[in-house]
Amino acid sequence: MMLRQWKRGLLWMPVVYLVGMGAYLGMLKYAGDSRAIFDEIAKLDEESPDEGKLRNLKNLQQINDKLGDALGRLQKARTGTTIMSSVLVAVALLYLWCTWQLTSGPDGRWEIWARRIIFVVPLLFLMPLLGVQGALFKLLSKGLSVVLALGHEEAYQKIGVHTGNRDLAVRIYNIYRIFWIVLLGSIMVMIVLDGRFQNFNIETWAVNAIYAAGILCILALSYTLSQMHARVCEFERRRLEG
Repeated sequence: MMLRQWKRGLLWMPVVYLVGMGAYLGMLKYAGDSRAIFDEIAKLDEESPDEGKLRNLKNLQQINDKLGDALGRLQKARTGTTIMSSVLVAVALLYLWCTWQLTSGPDGRWEIWARRIIFVVPLLFLMPLLGVQGALFKLLSKGLSVVLALGHEEAYQKIGVHTGNRDLAVRIYNIYRIFWIVLLGSIMVMIVLDGRFQNFNIETWAVNAIYAAGILCILALSYTLSQMHARVCEFERRRLEG
């Protein structure tokens, strides 16, 4: 029974990682586009003539056309942000389901805590209604995410040991070591940039390096989990034949 659950979790986790990464980067892009369009609209508003200076109707028409185009692009950016946010919610739910599958037959304390947190995460949607917002809400959500990630790491180690795939378990261990270093680096960058990390400032080399390292970790982990899924399937087949 546990093998079937592990296989289901291993099958879907690469999808969770890759789709979640794509949706998150897409949301950042749309958010950046929205900010740029807002700046463009503000500039056009400054260029608009006063009521007493409506002499050059041609220039006024050009400004109105540009403003209409900017508003149209802003609406598209907002629609894109909404779509990406919806995808992230769906991915988060799938992530919780995979957590339950992977942590079946838990061996470690982080796996046990991850299974418990599955029932706590839905309360995050109620916290804003209870007045828990801002920094406290972010701290709670990040803390729960870290515990879930630790639970996943232990689960992958457990599956690797139980199915005789210690080489993959070691590789996953090394990937997570890099991931935790990247996470620590992102926290340091957020502190240095005074919370402007989420703006995805493309000119900041430290931010680019962190995003690149994070993406590489996700790609490496997804590939390794796909390999582990194939090997667990082979392990189950040999077990049934033997």
